[in-house]
Amino acid sequence: MMRQGQMESGVFSFRLAESNEGSSELYLGGIDSRYYTGNFTYTEVTVPVSYLSADSISKLMYRIKAYWQTTLSALKLGCRLIGDDIPAIVDTGTTLILGDETRVRMLYEKIPGAREIPDNSGFWEIPCLSPPVSLVFGGKAFTLLPQAFVLTAQEAGEPGFCVGSIVAYMQSSSGESSDPGFWVVGDAFLR
Repeated sequence: MMRQGQMESGVFSFRLAESNEGSSELYLGGIDSRYYTGNFTYTEVTVPVSYLSADSISKLMYRIKAYWQTTLSALKLGCRLIGDDIPAIVDTGTTLILGDETRVRMLYEKIPGAREIPDNSGFWEIPCLSPPVSLVFGGKAFTLLPQAFVLTAQEAGEPGFCVGSIVAYMQSSSGESSDPGFWVVGDAFLR
C-alpha cells in the first residue's frame, strides 16, 4: 500500500473496543488521535519480517512463521523483578498473555494465595485483589489495569478468587512443549 501511494505513512494503529464501546478499529497509514493521550513508546524490532512481495509471501506462507518480535525488557509484580530481556511479540489476535512456564510460575508464586489450576492448562487462580503487574517495553513500564490482569471470578472457584490473564505455555499430552520461545502479549495488555 505504501509503494502504491495509498497511505501517507508506513504506520498503522488499532483500537480494541470494550463490548459496550462499539467496534474495534484498524487504522492504516497513521494514528487516530481521538483514541489516545500522551506520548508513544517505541521499541526496536529484534526479529523483523523481511519485506517480501505478495507473490513471495503466498509461496512461502505455508513454510515459514514470522513475527515482528521485540523485547519485553522486564516483567514486574509491584516493584519485584520477575524476569527481564524476554523475547516477545505483541498480538491483537490473542486475548491473554502467554509466557514460559518458569517465569509465569515465578510471578504467581509471589502472589499470596495464588494457586495453579490443577488441569495442567497453564492458568492460575489468584485473589481478585492482587498486586499490580507491569510489563516494561522500551524503558517504559506499562501496568496492567486490574480488570485486565484479574479475569472474572471462576464459577466453581472460591469466593474472592479470580483467574489471572497471564498463562503459561504447557506441554501436550505427548510431552511436547507448546512454548515457541517468546511471549505473546495479547489484548489483556493492549487494552
